[in-house]
Amino acid sequence: MSAVGVGTTPVRGTNMQSITVWGRPSSSNTQKVLWLLKELDIPHKLILASARLGEHSQLLCTGAGTKPYGVVDTEEYLAMNPHGLIPCIRDPNNDDNVAVWESNTICRYLAEAHGVGTGWYGPTAAHRAVASGWMDWALHGYDHSPCFGSANHHLIDQVARTASEQRDKGIITNAHAQYCSVFHQLEGRLRENAATGAYLTGLLPSVADIPIGVEINRWVLCVAALARDGTDLPMPVLPRLRSLYAALLARPAFVAAVFTAEAAHHNMDHFLPASALELLPEA
Repeated sequence: MSAVGVGTTPVRGTNMQSITVWGRPSSSNTQKVLWLLKELDIPHKLILASARLGEHSQLLCTGAGTKPYGVVDTEEYLAMNPHGLIPCIRDPNNDDNVAVWESNTICRYLAEAHGVGTGWYGPTAAHRAVASGWMDWALHGYDHSPCFGSANHHLIDQVARTASEQRDKGIITNAHAQYCSVFHQLEGRLRENAATGAYLTGLLPSVADIPIGVEINRWVLCVAALARDGTDLPMPVLPRLRSLYAALLARPAFVAAVFTAEAAHHNMDHFLPASALELLPEA
């Protein structure tokens, strides 16, 4: 079944079965899901799936002449996710063996089904609403205004998925400027919240920090990869954002599912979290 039925009782604890994830480690949306699965210590397996990238290259298949992982265009996958995008999960720890798609929705589902009593789910309905609002804010905007979606798509496709000699510097500069604009907005919120903790909703991380943390990491590692290849981009002074990123880099699950996977996407397997943090000025 593709929807949760009435009376569904998710399984928690040591009797959990492995959740299946369709996606790829270099997908920022898949990284969100894998990160939370690790934080909640939920057993899971990843089935590689993508319409754009494959196993033989980090470059876009259309430019590299390679085959994508596929799967997303099969009848079986489309029955789970009618949009044919990644990620998607199937959770057998549920009476309906539910399939869930859209990364933010998956994270909210995992927090509610398997993370009650943790900071990830949140202690009250009000806390969860605030966290969910920040997740939705991360999706705002469109291709012709500063927003994460446009900045992410254009920057990663140019830096990690296009051969360096074919990169479009104009697209890179514009995408970087979009990231800076949106992160300046976020800095204001983090400054207001500084007294209660480094995270968006307080002392503990919540689902609000998942899309934001993945975006910070993608931006910083794109800047690092460009610097490696001889192109330096000016970085703004965002001390509260830097503190959030430092807090996330101290979390093993974030490093494993997000930082390390993203570094590998840029062929920077030996790049260290401390080096990434240094790219954000302290003052």
